[in-house]
Amino acid sequence: MANHPGLFACIEAQKFLNIKLEDIYQLHIGTLSNRHTSSGKKGMLKSGFWQWKTKLIELIFSCQEQSTEQIVKFLLGNRYYSIDEIISGEQSSAIGLDKVTEVAQNILAKKSEISFQKFWGTEESKRYKNHTKEPFNPIPQEKETIQ
Repeated sequence: MANHPGLFACIEAQKFLNIKLEDIYQLHIGTLSNRHTSSGKKGMLKSGFWQWKTKLIELIFSCQEQSTEQIVKFLLGNRYYSIDEIISGEQSSAIGLDKVTEVAQNILAKKSEISFQKFWGTEESKRYKNHTKEPFNPIPQEKETIQ
């Protein structure tokens, strides 16, 4: 439902935890992004549904993720930081959902190392490393009655 749940997190923090927007800091840890776009160069714009089948789903997920990130960046400004790497289509195919091959593991390990090195030592890493907050108290859930 939300490939990038950052906007939901902002809304829930405000609505249920009574946190002001200016007091929200968000660290987004992604799971590798494949920034799909539609390009007429590859003939996809003139293609039918059969050629679009999986590409359309990937495009929808990518658009949702990218648009949510832009909204959260707009709302939070420099109080938002994202740790994520963009992967190629070939790497995306090698990783796939629930693939545990050696190739997939190597790609994931390398990309996580790259992301960590970019993040470590930045002002943002110091901010999150030194952050302390009161313990989180879950919001009581309404109990459903079964009839």
